Amino acid sequence: MKKEAINSSLQLFEYIDFPNLRNKDSVDYHLARTLPFSTFDPIVNDLASSGELRIIKNDSLKQKLSFWTSEVKDLREEEMAWQEHRNNKYEPFLIKHYQLRTIRNIANKTNVLGKYLIEDKSTIMKPVIGVTKHPENFNLLLNHPDFEDHIERCLTKNNHALNQSSILRKRLIEILDILNSELKNTNND
Repeated sequence: MKKEAINSSLQLFEYIDFPNLRNKDSVDYHLARTLPFSTFDPIVNDLASSGELRIIKNDSLKQKLSFWTSEVKDLREEEMAWQEHRNNKYEPFLIKHYQLRTIRNIANKTNVLGKYLIEDKSTIMKPVIGVTKHPENFNLLLNHPDFEDHIERCLTKNNHALNQSSILRKRLIEILDILNSELKNTNND
C-alpha cells in the first residue's frame, strides 16, 4: 500500500511538472492511491523495562529485543503522522478543490484497500458509487500550489514508513533466526 502511494505520488508530480501528460482517468486513479493509510499496531510487551531481559542468555538476542519497542514506536509514529495529515488536511483540501466521489469510486472499482485485507477477500463489498455530477477540474487541482505540498507529504511519510517497515522486518527475521538457532542448540543438548 505504501509503495502504491509513493508511486502514485511520483506520477502526480509528473503531471504537475508536465501538464501535457495529464489524463483525467489516470489522475483520478493515482489520487485514489494517495488516500489509503496502513497502521501497524502490534502488541508490545516491553521486556527491556520489565527486567525480564536478564533471563535471556544470548547477548545478541537481548540487544535486538531491547531495541524492538523503540523501532515499533518509530514506525507507528510515521504512520500516525500520515493518517493525521491525510484526515485533517489532505482530504479536506481534496473536498474543497475536487470531488471525492469519483476518486472513491475508482478506489472501490480497483480494490485499493481490499487487496490488502488478511481475511477472505471473496466477501469484500465494492460499492459502485458512481462519478460526481458536479464540475471537477483536475488541471485546477494539479496547478494548485498546496496540492504539490500534500503530495510531497504523502510521498515522504509513506516512504519513511516503508523504510522503517523494512528495517523492522529485517530485525524480526534476525530475532527469529537467533531464536531458531537457540532452539536447535537446546534440542541438540
